[in-house]
Amino acid sequence: RGRCFLHEHPEGAKSFEEPEMIALQAEPGVYTVKGPMCRFDLQPIGRNGKPITGDQKDGPAFCRKETVWVTNSKLLADRLQGVCSNKDGSRPWHRHVHLFGGLAHFARVYSPKLVKAILEVCNEMVFEACSLSEDSMRAKKPGSGAHTSTEHESQVVVGLDMRGAAWAGRRAG
Repeated sequence: RGRCFLHEHPEGAKSFEEPEMIALQAEPGVYTVKGPMCRFDLQPIGRNGKPITGDQKDGPAFCRKETVWVTNSKLLADRLQGVCSNKDGSRPWHRHVHLFGGLAHFARVYSPKLVKAILEVCNEMVFEACSLSEDSMRAKKPGSGAHTSTEHESQVVVGLDMRGAAWAGRRAG
């Protein structure tokens, strides 16, 4: 209870055929959504460490990479579900890089935009959980030992350190 999970694999991955994954997706409160990685500006990175984008004169190029997400967070599901902006016109048109001939593994790294979107939701969830906890503590009767002061409010933040490890903490508001 109180924990959140997020599972991601490309659409059509065999992991979604595993009995455990089928059972997980059938659980109440579990959401399965689909969204392309081009929404988060995924560009495959080549052996030279630079994006594989093709000819830049034709505009930006991203990997479409249709992706399926399984989570028990409605907030994460809502943020990750979507369609390519070329279909809905929500931003300027872009090209798709096709990952043939062994290039797919160059698209295995999450884009900074995707990481930011996930961390924003995590931050929102942690802050909401702490706010609810603090509100319920303030609602207790005086003298019950509950924290009642609002003088030292703080905000819960989450992020990634330089090694990519997740962290969470509080900072004064």
